[in-house]
Amino acid sequence: MKAYTFIGKITPLNEREVFVRSEDGTEETLPVRHDLCNHSPIGFAWGYGGSRPAQLSLAMLAYLYGDIEALRYYQSFKDDTVVGLKQDEEWEITSEQVDLRLEALKAKVKFFHGCI
Repeated sequence: MKAYTFIGKITPLNEREVFVRSEDGTEETLPVRHDLCNHSPIGFAWGYGGSRPAQLSLAMLAYLYGDIEALRYYQSFKDDTVVGLKQDEEWEITSEQVDLRLEALKAKVKFFHGCI
């Protein structure tokens, strides 16, 4: 699997944007993935347990692991990881860090929840 870094940024208008940097240094905007589940029509956020952090969790996991895996674990990933990010700070999380978090969650989470 290729290595990626997810980058959460705050715009001058205080909006949240998330980008994905690949190992070759190119960056792209993280797709919101409303096709899987529309928790938040206005995009991403982090640092609390709401709908926008749920949308971020879903999008990150779908980007790395595909739709089914994302739908299975995104709420747990939100509670475990995205909630812990500071709301008013930018951040970076590598795909390796996501892998480690997800493996730990898989040992605990045995059921589907979310938009299924």
